[in-house]
Amino acid sequence: MNPRPSGTHLLYGYDFETRTATCRACSVSELDLLPEEAGLWHAGHQKSCKGAPGQGPEAVVLSFRTKPQTIR
Repeated sequence: MNPRPSGTHLLYGYDFETRTATCRACSVSELDLLPEEAGLWHAGHQKSCKGAPGQGPEAVVLSFRTKPQTIR
């Protein structure tokens, strides 16, 4: 069994040499964490993670959600 977390599917990266966990969405890092602490840190970080600036799709207002324009 491999004690190292697989970095390809995780939402955070972990560097074993520096013991640093980094959120893949916003690049915020936390230093001096054990591998088992990295997941807990990221779970707590998710509550305040804003993601990368401009990351995510823009909101689209669907036509049935807009107020109809009335002519007076």
